[in-house]
Amino acid sequence: MLPIAFKPIKKDIQYSRVVTQKLNRRSRTTKNEDLIFMLKPRKHNLLNWHYVFAESWFSSIANMRFIYEKMEKYFILKFNRNRLIALSKEDKL
Repeated sequence: MLPIAFKPIKKDIQYSRVVTQKLNRRSRTTKNEDLIFMLKPRKHNLLNWHYVFAESWFSSIANMRFIYEKMEKYFILKFNRNRLIALSKEDKL
């Protein structure tokens, strides 16, 4: 396994929550946007790769669809314990 991309998260926007009055920070881009930004230029690079490994931060349905349908790659993502997964259409219904 060889990492081909990473992006440090820069939380440069400060905001305050109305209820708690606590000062927080957030990034200008979403986690989904960050993953797509990292993967798009690597679709046609010279490395022969088939899988995207990522942590639970990136395990959204939008990212899974992007990796499988647009990138034409497979994915191995970690899921949080509270996620429900349907392995077939019958499970989904």
